[in-house]
Amino acid sequence: DLVGEAAVSAQRVQYVKTHYPERRGAPQFRARRVVLLVRNPFDAIQSYWNLMVTNTHTNTAEFSDEQKELAKKLFADVARKEIQVWKDFHEFWLSKDIDLLLVRYEDLIRNTSKCVRRIIAFTLEVKNMATFFGPRIDRVINEE
Repeated sequence: DLVGEAAVSAQRVQYVKTHYPERRGAPQFRARRVVLLVRNPFDAIQSYWNLMVTNTHTNTAEFSDEQKELAKKLFADVARKEIQVWKDFHEFWLSKDIDLLLVRYEDLIRNTSKCVRRIIAFTLEVKNMATFFGPRIDRVINEE
């Protein structure tokens, strides 16, 4: 879990990680700018399935031969529901009249430094960060 997830009661925070309005119980909040992280829906639904089945963000669901048929049916039901949730969530944010930066999850994984630079530049509302923040971002990302 992200420390501060859904911490929307503070007057000023740089980032709020939220699933609003996707999940019940996610608190509504006001935002001036939004970084919308978008993941391929097929991968997002598979990941959500694994989270629901294993109760972790890192394990993959495994089933015995007897469980596989039931798991297929349950997965199909979850996938049908979640594709609508995915669509509604993204349409909600994309329809807002708000400064929005769209970042693909796949790009963030493949080229982390470039994506983080874009996110920070967007957050700070600066055009060029290369001489000040660029090397620092690279150093932090490349640390073990």
